[in-house]
Amino acid sequence: MNQQSSSTNVGAAANGGSVRIRALTTNIGDSSLTMAGNQVQALAVGSSAANSVTVQATNLSGNASLTTSGFPTLLGRGLSAQADYNLVNEQSQTGSVNAQTSTPVRIMLGGSAVTGGNLTLSNNVVQAIGQATSAVNGLSLSGTNVTNITGELASSQSTTGNV
Repeated sequence: MNQQSSSTNVGAAANGGSVRIRALTTNIGDSSLTMAGNQVQALAVGSSAANSVTVQATNLSGNASLTTSGFPTLLGRGLSAQADYNLVNEQSQTGSVNAQTSTPVRIMLGGSAVTGGNLTLSNNVVQAIGQATSAVNGLSLSGTNVTNITGELASSQSTTGNV
């Protein structure tokens, strides 16, 4: 069982800088200027989880008369897993999540002349990503002889803060 709860405000900023080629007074002539494959990213994540349960056996059997007592229950959410093998994940984010960027990716020429040359600005990325919660959960059950087995994956994410 994984349980995460956060009321913290989360922020990320990529501001004030720049990714650039600058040629303000020089003639470019037959040259090539290329600005490609750059990434500027502000990433704010409230909570992130990656959970996995793997069961592998030759003889894999479960409880045919399974009862619900003694199984994990997430407090306050009523989320539970009631199986022989289970994975339970719950995340909540009540604080705000904010990401911002104002960083440019550019070629600045000013008074420069381009005669016979090439300017290329491609495949550049400027991103601001705000994410409250994320989960990747996996449950794998395998066996050669399998009888009366149950498996359950229960996951819940909630956000009340501003994103």
